[in-house]
Amino acid sequence: MTYGTIIAIPTVLVIGFIYDLAGRKMTTCITLLIGAVATIMIPLASPSVIGYDIARIFFLLTLTVMLSNPFINDYVTVQSRGLATGFQTIGLTVGNLISVTGLFRLTEMLNNKLLAYSILAAL
Repeated sequence: MTYGTIIAIPTVLVIGFIYDLAGRKMTTCITLLIGAVATIMIPLASPSVIGYDIARIFFLLTLTVMLSNPFINDYVTVQSRGLATGFQTIGLTVGNLISVTGLFRLTEMLNNKLLAYSILAAL
């Protein structure tokens, strides 16, 4: 079991409560901000294994929060929820593919890895 799985399971159990307590928009905005900061922190912390693991844990935490959102239950009819969940998963996969491809191209063109990760985080 990876540390992502260990963190994801209790996080999913708490996320619905956080969305209800703090509100949908605020939780989503804070999660995106934490994800951007974690993305910038990955190259900064990468010489240290512990620092890298902590940055990756925060990044995986933001992915878990975004995947555990209640938006499909709030806005999609019962008959279309499976389709909406499929589109959400496809969107996440395509977004990850584009970001990794973009990061690969950016790090290929730039000598400064921190700048490449910062551009990706800003996008």
